Amino acid sequence: MKTHWIENPDAKAVIEAADLLDTSEFRLFSVAYQRWHGSPPEPSVIERHFSAYMFRSVVPPWVRHLAREILAKAADGTLRGAEYGVHPLPASAELLRRGRIHSAILLAVCLLLLLASLYYDDLVRWTENCYFPPCY
Repeated sequence: MKTHWIENPDAKAVIEAADLLDTSEFRLFSVAYQRWHGSPPEPSVIERHFSAYMFRSVVPPWVRHLAREILAKAADGTLRGAEYGVHPLPASAELLRRGRIHSAILLAVCLLLLLASLYYDDLVRWTENCYFPPCY
């Protein structure tokens, strides 16, 4: 992810760490809290810290520590998402079926648009009107 526009180096580290773990920044805050404090966080606590992060780029020390750890492990090539309790979702049969259906619909729409663009010239001559520029 390109983070060159972010001025705060701690916020940049959080974004890059979340990207490396393929998770959300909010989830990274929860994981960092649990690893730092040793207990699962209350949602209100995470929301308070996360809103300060989102609106003012304030990164708590426990999140900064985890983000730097993740970036260091990624640089060494020893990063494993399972160490942090972040696992990719398995592909279920329903998810695969829906993906195939959506892909088929997308392909059909693209083919229809291609056919429409191929026969547009004949359509314009048939109606003797020009609806789109350039009209000659």
